[in-house]
Amino acid sequence: MINEKVLHNRITFLEKENKELKDRLLAAQKANYSDSSPSMENELNLQFKTIFSQSPDSIFQIDSNGFIINCNKAFADSVGLSIDQIIQKHAADFIVDKRIFKKKFRILQTKGYSEIELDQLNADASVTKVWRKAVALVDKENKFTGAIIFNRDITSRIKQAELQLELSNKYERLNEKLLKLNFELKEKSKKYRDIYNVPSESIFIHELETGIVVDVNQSIFSMYGYLPKEIIGQTAEHLSAGYEPFSQKEASEKIYKAMNIGPQTFDWLAKRKDGKLFWVEVNLKLGNIGGTDRVLASVTDITKRKGQEKILIESEERFRAIYENSPDIIIFTQLDNLKTISVNKTYTNIMGYTFDEIKDKTASELNIWVDENEHLKLRKLFDEKKRVDDFEAVLRKKTGEKFHSLISIRQINVNGVKHIIQIIHDITSRKKAELALKESEEKFKELADLSPTSIIIYHDSKFVYVNNATSVITGYSEKELLNMNFWDPVHPDMQNIVKERAGQRLDKQDVVNRYDLKLLRKNGEVRWVDFSATYINYNGKPAGIGNLFDITDNIKAQKALIKAKQKAEESDRLKSAFLANMSHEIRTPMNGIVGFSELLSLNNLTSELKEKYIEVIRQSSDQLLHIIDDILDISKIEVGELKIVKNELNVNTLLGELEALFLTHLQKQNKPVKLLMKETLKNKEEIIYSDKFRIHQILNNLLGNALKFTDKGTIEFGCYLIAAKKASNLFNVGISNKKRLLFFVKDSGHGIPVDKQKIIFDRFRQSDESNKKVFGGTGLGLSISKGLVQILGGKIQLISKINKGSIFYFTLPVEKKDYKNIIQ
Repeated sequence: MINEKVLHNRITFLEKENKELKDRLLAAQKANYSDSSPSMENELNLQFKTIFSQSPDSIFQIDSNGFIINCNKAFADSVGLSIDQIIQKHAADFIVDKRIFKKKFRILQTKGYSEIELDQLNADASVTKVWRKAVALVDKENKFTGAIIFNRDITSRIKQAELQLELSNKYERLNEKLLKLNFELKEKSKKYRDIYNVPSESIFIHELETGIVVDVNQSIFSMYGYLPKEIIGQTAEHLSAGYEPFSQKEASEKIYKAMNIGPQTFDWLAKRKDGKLFWVEVNLKLGNIGGTDRVLASVTDITKRKGQEKILIESEERFRAIYENSPDIIIFTQLDNLKTISVNKTYTNIMGYTFDEIKDKTASELNIWVDENEHLKLRKLFDEKKRVDDFEAVLRKKTGEKFHSLISIRQINVNGVKHIIQIIHDITSRKKAELALKESEEKFKELADLSPTSIIIYHDSKFVYVNNATSVITGYSEKELLNMNFWDPVHPDMQNIVKERAGQRLDKQDVVNRYDLKLLRKNGEVRWVDFSATYINYNGKPAGIGNLFDITDNIKAQKALIKAKQKAEESDRLKSAFLANMSHEIRTPMNGIVGFSELLSLNNLTSELKEKYIEVIRQSSDQLLHIIDDILDISKIEVGELKIVKNELNVNTLLGELEALFLTHLQKQNKPVKLLMKETLKNKEEIIYSDKFRIHQILNNLLGNALKFTDKGTIEFGCYLIAAKKASNLFNVGISNKKRLLFFVKDSGHGIPVDKQKIIFDRFRQSDESNKKVFGGTGLGLSISKGLVQILGGKIQLISKINKGSIFYFTLPVEKKDYKNIIQ
């Protein structure tokens, strides 16, 4: 770099030698500065403004105070916000170090551009290394109005960041020094000194006749890689690309024009000392230095600008391709009068108008709005928000045909003039599909609501549709169901399996799609359903559809059928056992009758022996007759043909007769068992109206069983008069509000197992069927007794414990009035 003192001496010498030369240099410097700072605003056209929002490069615009007034989608994506969230935020909000903005903003206002690498602060607090270049915007009066800022992610260049930062800082220091020198030069009216020391520009001074370089500034080294002494005294031929149109021939022609026509400004492909090519902007001017005419060349590196211009050209080409080939209608109109400026081909294809027919006309003049109120509503929305998204409206084509559309509108600035861009998307096909879908859904709902089968649709964990049958089967209203998880009406025992299979179904996994399901209705009732389901797409989301058919009655019928089958099989088995046992029971007394009848035919029998044989025959006959009576009784009970003969009877007398009868049996069997008649009725209570023979038969069966299965201890029996309430409690059933006789037989015998107590009153059953041959009997006694008690209007029950004994008790209605003493 030229020493400041040396430069000062040169300036002083020039001032003394020729004041006119000084003035010419100052004028040339002013012209040079004006030409070397082209305004980006003058280069932006309508297409660029439109592509601004669609560019893949990160770009935003600030006003004169640093607030963001516009940005493209790439910048919004880079910071993690929407465009609307960014607008009106301060540019410093997206910088980690806020001081950087203030510093660069001052430089931008004074120099017209700024370039830096910094830490960008994103919405999620993350930091991105970016390269940022700002270009000032000015109005016609050269007043600063804001800036366009280009942003580029340089994360991949982190390793170079420190070096670049160092160079940037050095560049800033040089700029500050330049500003200081520029101020001093202005004070001294020596502005040509600034030209010689602009670090971003290389300055060459050439001889007119030979083109030899006679002087250069220090920037030649940073730009070209040459030291000044390597350039001075030679032509600039080796500083060019060396081939047309960037050869020495073209360079000489440019110098000639600068000498004879006037200042020349042009882009040039230059070459560094290392052979690398780069783009520069060259300004050639004729000047007089030291009394000698020279050609002054000011060279600026524009490689980055060229790259940006290339990007803009490519972006413009992409926009033009999108604009012309978009399936949507695109319209550009003026904001102030809404007249049409430009439309794409899709507009003419869909609307039927040629561009000449719509140029400089408004939508109202073309009568494309079917409903003018919708048009007014759209304009009101735009006036309020300066943008419109997806406004639905019906428009009219040139032919009069109507179509449905979605309209989006944005306001853009082109060369300082506000315009509107409209994008219209034809949704007629979608509307028809929506209408068809709506009609289909209505038909589905109508059919579903009429269906007796429950139909449900669920998404995630909630019902999204239920029909009327679902409310019937669950007991919940439609509103309640739509606020519930779909597994809530399911019985808790099956909720986990339902949730698991539903999740697998929504994930499109293989899953059981039909199974029996247990529901818990709102009233607590359990119902079984046949449930089947499958995967569907519901409003663009994965969902499951299922139907539920109530099979509770079927299951009950199946269970009843199984139970009946088991009972029938058991009955067949019991019948077989009964026939075998009956054969034995009948054969035993018959053998006695036949055998002893044959013995009576012998001639040598004594009278005493004959009497004994006759008694055996009589007992065998009684036993056979008893068996036959039991068979007849159970048969009549089953078919409902057993007749009851009611008469007045004395209960106490009946009990006394049974006591005498069974005392005789005890004496014959010689068992250590006591028979006790514990309770009898009081006077006037003992006379009732009933069938004495059948009551005697019931008690005879119960006492006979007690005697048969009691080896020692006691047998107690008797009768109480009780109230209906106590009878109801004893049998755990409702009984009419009448007095009852309670008969009981209690023994200290073997007892009956709990599992046998439920079947002891069934036909052909005994408490221990393995001991039939030991104890004998047909197994019909208790079954007959139960049938007789029920026919007489009573209930029979037992209480028993193994090895403790049993109590059989039954009630009969009292059919005589005015009983006063009621045992509670």
